[in-house]
Order: sequence, then C-alpha cells, then structure tokens
Amino acid sequence: MARREPECNGTKSIPARDLAPDLSEQIVRVSLAAYRAMGLRDYGRIDLRLHPERGPLILESTLTLIYRPVRALPGRGEERNDL
Repeated sequence: MARREPECNGTKSIPARDLAPDLSEQIVRVSLAAYRAMGLRDYGRIDLRLHPERGPLILESTLTLIYRPVRALPGRGEERNDL
C-alpha cells in the first residue's frame, strides 16, 4: 500500500500523473543537476514540488547508504562492520 502524506497547511501531497513530456524532462534535468551538485553517488532520492509558475522546486535529498566492510587500519586485515 502506498504511503499517504498528511495535509500540511492545506497543501495535499499527491503523485504526479500525466505530465507533459517537456515537464517530465525538466524534472529529470533538475533532479540530476541537484544530485550531481551535492556530489552524491550510489542511490538517493530527490524530493520536489511542482510550482504552477516556477516549475520543479527541490525540497530535499534523501540518501541511502551502501554499507561495505571498512578496514580498521590499512594493511592490518581487520574488518569493521560496525561503522
């Protein structure tokens, strides 16, 4: 079941549907530019709002970290998974 966000000061959170192709492309360009400008890699999510006059506005980014074992000291062979 999809998560529904509560109303906030009269503003409803709804998924975008049936967007014009040029608006969809603008959303992709803005999101990728924000992702790259923040130096992100791996997986993340860019949250935005569509303003009727100004187009897509970035609200925040949400990162999903990819955990890998990290060596405690270089060359010691000890791995730490608690970082």
